[in-house]
Amino acid sequence: MAHHSLNGSSKRLRIEGGWDEKPLDLGSCMDQVQQLMMKARMIYEAKEQNEEHINITQQIILNELFMHALFQSVIRRSSGGKKKQLIVGLISFQGEKMLRMITGRPGPSGFGSATTAEQVTEGIDGSNLTPTVTGGASGIVLETARVLTLRNIYVMITARNMEAANEAKQCILKDNKAARVDIEKLDLSSIRFFKGFSDNFIELNLPLNILM
Repeated sequence: MAHHSLNGSSKRLRIEGGWDEKPLDLGSCMDQVQQLMMKARMIYEAKEQNEEHINITQQIILNELFMHALFQSVIRRSSGGKKKQLIVGLISFQGEKMLRMITGRPGPSGFGSATTAEQVTEGIDGSNLTPTVTGGASGIVLETARVLTLRNIYVMITARNMEAANEAKQCILKDNKAARVDIEKLDLSSIRFFKGFSDNFIELNLPLNILM
């Protein structure tokens, strides 16, 4: 009995040609399945991170609202000079927070919104550390790799585009000729690249202290 699709075409499952023209390659199928699973996991992890960020933001807002409500409650129960002092204190407290955020003035931790990575890591000797920085060929990740090398840390930059990765390496070496930095090809969507990178890294006989 002849098989017919819903649109009247004789093509089965919309695959061009006969089944015999496309032999099943188990290895390729497994690679595709692994890649799909990897992408699905990355999407899920990104979603979890986004939800975590939202939860943290919501908690910060709730804390701010709680503190504001607490101040308001205390102010309402106060009178005279005490009430005036509390109002001035509340305005000063909120103004101080906004001022630090806008101007970058350091807070209780010693750091502020204008603090740089070099300032945060000043005085650190990471000569015994080995981080792997994924996607370190540009942007904030490249800046992270640059600062890590300033602290005597051996940095392994991984990227899909090796030309861009090499440019990043040369950029780091231009500013710091003593920088210990290498590049390695890694495509996060391919299990083959994961295996290849893992094998190459193991051959270096180095610890993996930080994975970014």
